[in-house]
Amino acid sequence: MLRTAIFTGRDGMTESGPTSALSSFSSRLLLTLNAFVLVMLSWGCAAFESGSGVDSFVYVSGNSPEIHCYTYNAKSGALTASSVSDGGNNPSYMAFAPDHKTAYVVNEGSGATVQAYRVNPINGALTLISTTKTGGAGACHLSVHPSGKWVYVAHYSSGHLSVLPVASDASLSEPSEVILAGEKAHMAITDAEGKFLFVPTLGLDQVQVYRIDQSTGRLIKNNPPFISLLEKAGPRHMAISPDQKHAYVINELNWTLTSFSYDAEQGRVSGAHSIPTMADYAGKGSCAHVMVSRDGRFVYGSNRGHNTIVICKVEPVSGKLAVVGHESANGEIRTPRNFNIDPSGNFMIVASQEANYVTIFEINKDTGLLSKKSQVTCGKKPTFVGFLPRH
Repeated sequence: MLRTAIFTGRDGMTESGPTSALSSFSSRLLLTLNAFVLVMLSWGCAAFESGSGVDSFVYVSGNSPEIHCYTYNAKSGALTASSVSDGGNNPSYMAFAPDHKTAYVVNEGSGATVQAYRVNPINGALTLISTTKTGGAGACHLSVHPSGKWVYVAHYSSGHLSVLPVASDASLSEPSEVILAGEKAHMAITDAEGKFLFVPTLGLDQVQVYRIDQSTGRLIKNNPPFISLLEKAGPRHMAISPDQKHAYVINELNWTLTSFSYDAEQGRVSGAHSIPTMADYAGKGSCAHVMVSRDGRFVYGSNRGHNTIVICKVEPVSGKLAVVGHESANGEIRTPRNFNIDPSGNFMIVASQEANYVTIFEINKDTGLLSKKSQVTCGKKPTFVGFLPRH
């Protein structure tokens, strides 16, 4: 260790000698080393946390007041219980702000509301920010504009579409627009850039299409104003491929998946092609949700009654679908109203509404097929499962 030497001059004053310069250098070196160690420790902690694979929360909600949150291990697909929050009477669907700091929850019923919650970054617990009436009845789905400026709510009972502006504190204002989209509006989603809004109206066999004013949020009917499906198809949910070249609609009533070529500049579709999701099934059933794999090579749909996830391969140029399999987890899946694919594209979680659990599957990237990994008990009658990257 370097030491400081002090010399006493002839007049009794102190003066610095050569080792004093060494002392100054030593102090600067020590400060530099300390700073370096702190940086390395900080980097090491961050690397350890990211290396653990725990990079997301998973939320499960449904027909009970509780919203269950889990930490999610992206390497193994494992869920670990983290927190339970009060979500209101019937928190049937959730959506998240682009900054991952806020969750929005729709409560179904005649007095439909949307709650805004602040997300605890440590355990995912939800703290209520605001409760806002939606202006419609039977709210069943909501989504957030990619900018985070607006929340869209679809109403199955009244057929309305509501636009709720997001305030600076992430709370929701009263609806800026309440539009009669059409009979049994079941979903409201935007494209990746937030230029267009799509609303499947199950009772009209159409998907309504709106152009979004990026400055005011005002909705303008697109040209053409809707996408037509087959009579009595009952379009319920829609998904757009990651490359924005294809769109897919799952039809609740005639048990089909319809693929389209998609024009991202105009918000238009063409080349409709439908395939059955439950061929040779004679029982009661209905389709529910649709998702595209993260690489765009496969499309998945949920079959209620049949109690399966249908797995479809995508023809790359046309986007047309061909069924390659059905997954039931040996009968474990029961009324799969909702499912979700993790951000890595390696795992899928399926919520069984007629059971109190979710099932985790590993996705084979080559074939698209699913293999069960585990089952986790959650709240009653889960109708939603979603991933929220931790911030």
